[in-house]
Amino acid sequence: MHEINYDNVKEILSSGQSSNILIDVRGKDEFDAGNIPTSHNIPVAEIKSAFELDDASFKSKYGFDKPHKNDPKQHIVLYCMSGIRSKKSAGEIGSLGYTDNVLVYTNGWSEYGKKN
Repeated sequence: MHEINYDNVKEILSSGQSSNILIDVRGKDEFDAGNIPTSHNIPVAEIKSAFELDDASFKSKYGFDKPHKNDPKQHIVLYCMSGIRSKKSAGEIGSLGYTDNVLVYTNGWSEYGKKN
């Protein structure tokens, strides 16, 4: 797991690479109230079970392709409100082998929402 900041997130968003995946691990109500563009919602309570699904089941449930393990061409950016849930989520999926390409935006929505 690697921690990133606001400028890193903006770079990822402006890169236009569809392979980068932003996952908001807050609850659905929080996500619906505001989120980073292009992000998907998988609450922290279900992140591990989500990443344990096979590819087809994951896509059916969450509406996007399941991220690849340790793919250097694909970043998995996790964020929440202030970093606590996103760090926990990184540990959860890290236990499944997702380590090298996982990024945690620690200041999360609390920072991004104010700056945009």
